[in-house]
Amino acid sequence: MQPFLMIAAAHFLALLSPGPDFFLIARTSLSAGWRVASGACLGIAVANGVFIVAAFAGTAAMKPDSAWFMTLQLAGCIYLLYLGMLFIRYAGTSDLANVPAKDRHAARSSLRLGAWHRAAGMGFLSGILNPKNALFYASLAAMLTGPHASTGWKMIYGTWMFSVVLLWDLLVAVMIGNHAVLQRFARALPWLERISGAMLILLAVGVLVLLVR
Repeated sequence: MQPFLMIAAAHFLALLSPGPDFFLIARTSLSAGWRVASGACLGIAVANGVFIVAAFAGTAAMKPDSAWFMTLQLAGCIYLLYLGMLFIRYAGTSDLANVPAKDRHAARSSLRLGAWHRAAGMGFLSGILNPKNALFYASLAAMLTGPHASTGWKMIYGTWMFSVVLLWDLLVAVMIGNHAVLQRFARALPWLERISGAMLILLAVGVLVLLVR
């Protein structure tokens, strides 16, 4: 259970920091409503699902004690260290103040024009064209060893990650439409990013210690 909690924690912490997917959801929710933004959420989750399957399928072809697998694990730890340092270095630089306000008339019109499907397509493209997603999931997949590298456990991890991405993005879409909530989130974001960065660094260091033993 401990490896699962470590991987799940690293995955969720990475979700907390705004990236292109976050801003797409925020802007769509504020300009067209959370129902339209839910399409972007699903598209992003599906793109993440593609990377999850690719990452787990790729590491499944490597033996846990092989040099290639050890190299992949080391590269994954280095990437998580890099990601954590980026979170800390650029904490508070995300500009949430310039997200456009919601236009209710535009929201109703966009629903009639099939904006949900367009948002879903934009969400998928945003997720699938982000190379950081591929690197991040490859890093997490490289940390699976022993019984937790079995097909059954990988299905559990994959289902969990897909579900968390979708549910978190939906929560963002629903809550971010309220400007008061947006302002509170913007104030708390620098500390969230610093804490998330520190936790990712600690996780990567912990895995590195296990690798060198």
